[in-house]
Amino acid sequence: MNVGFREAMREEDWDCLFFHDVDLIPEDDRNTYVCDANHKHAAIAMDKFFYKVSLGGMHITRPSVKFGRFKMIKHKLDKGNDINPKRFNMLSKTRQSWKLDGMNTAEYEIVSRQYLPLYTNITVNIGTEAGLHVPPEAAQPAPVDPAKPDQEPLVNS
Repeated sequence: MNVGFREAMREEDWDCLFFHDVDLIPEDDRNTYVCDANHKHAAIAMDKFFYKVSLGGMHITRPSVKFGRFKMIKHKLDKGNDINPKRFNMLSKTRQSWKLDGMNTAEYEIVSRQYLPLYTNITVNIGTEAGLHVPPEAAQPAPVDPAKPDQEPLVNS
């Protein structure tokens, strides 16, 4: 999302952007895609989470639960895009880290940009945990569980 925001703002001086997971379908067309005076969280209730909402302490506009319901399309994870085992630990530290880690520290290189009629597909290199430009000899090998010597190295997404 950081890359998408930066690249969208580089193309034009937008005053409103919507971020939307492609696997979410709105269940009520009264939940309009229009910008409000404040930030807006449109997908406040998803079937995957039994229509419950978890708030992160931000002051943002939300539609009523009656209108803000979304259906999540079931799908398998993309190959090579496994769930990060550190995900929940990282999420639990968001209140402490959000000012130091995010838009202001995002590093990436554009690999390709394809302009299509309804969207622009931007492919980027975000590097590894060690950084964007780490020489191969300086890269640390991925950890292996000693109890499973034949296992493939663990890879974080």
